[in-house]
Amino acid sequence: MKTPFHTFIFYAMILTVTGCYAPEQTYPTLMPTPIVANIPQIMKRDEQYALTISLMPNDVCYAGVSFYNQQDEWIKTDLPAIKADASGICTWIWEVPATAKNGIGEFRGYIMHNGQERNIYPVNFCIEACQ
Repeated sequence: MKTPFHTFIFYAMILTVTGCYAPEQTYPTLMPTPIVANIPQIMKRDEQYALTISLMPNDVCYAGVSFYNQQDEWIKTDLPAIKADASGICTWIWEVPATAKNGIGEFRGYIMHNGQERNIYPVNFCIEACQ
C-alpha cells in the first residue's frame, strides 16, 4: 500500500535523477593555433615570391608587406583580400620592388574566422641582405 510519503519519495527520486541529467554540450570548432605564415627568409629585388598563410578552409585573409625604399621611407603595401582554399591556404604572389632597400621587410595581416578577427604576428624577412 502506497502512502503519500512513498509517493513523495518516488517522485523526488525521479526529479533528482532527471534534474541531474545535462545534455551533452557542444562547442564551436576552435581556430588552429598558431596561424602559420610561410614566406622566404631572403628575397631579391625584381623577383616574385609566394607568401602563404595556413589556417581554416574558407577563412578570409588580409595581409600586407612593408619595407624600406632607397630614400629610407617605410613603404606599406596592402595585398588583396582573399578567401582560403579548401585546404586552408591563402597565397599571394609578391614581387620585391626594384626600389626596395637592402634590409628588413615585414609581412603581417589578419584573418576573419566565423566573423572574428585574428591578427597574424609580423614575420620579418631580408631583402637581398640583412646587416
